[in-house]
Amino acid sequence: MQLRRSRPASPRNALSGGRPAASIATPRHSPASMIQNLAASFLLRLAALFAAIVFIGLSATAPSIAQDDAARQFLIGIYKLYMGKNASGADYTSEELASRYFDETLTELIVRDQKESEGELGRIGFDPFINAQDFSIKSVNVTVTPVEPDRAKGVVNFVNSGRRQTITYDLVKTAKGWRISDIHWTGTTDTFRSLLSAPH
Repeated sequence: MQLRRSRPASPRNALSGGRPAASIATPRHSPASMIQNLAASFLLRLAALFAAIVFIGLSATAPSIAQDDAARQFLIGIYKLYMGKNASGADYTSEELASRYFDETLTELIVRDQKESEGELGRIGFDPFINAQDFSIKSVNVTVTPVEPDRAKGVVNFVNSGRRQTITYDLVKTAKGWRISDIHWTGTTDTFRSLLSAPH
């Protein structure tokens, strides 16, 4: 009689008691839930991008906001000299005084004009800050717009003795602070610099 050798049970059958091992089913997401997940992920990324853009924008505009305010305060300081009961206006009759308001080259033109006029009426026969000789000003409106990092344009509106005036300033930032590079008046192509640069 021949004895049959039994075959060893396979590991799969041994663990399962001779029965095939049960498979673990992987959960499947429905198309609707997948779309919802993708939409949520997209919205989160979009929100992060928007926050970054806002941060960069605020960082870039902060210096120009401060710049606008400093230049505006400079002009307001000038016009405070023209308002009030004892107002006497801005005095720029010396190099030291002129340098408080004007840039270096414009100050040089003012000093030259004063020397050449020898105490008589020079190239400017009116107050450039008010486009008149006399003044009675109660309030002014000042706006400043940046042009470059160190340059800006200021516009001043006011009523002087019943006459409305608009004066535009070319402003430049110097080591001493904001200064005037030129003055423009409504109704003429002449500027403060062009008048001072004309032959005597």
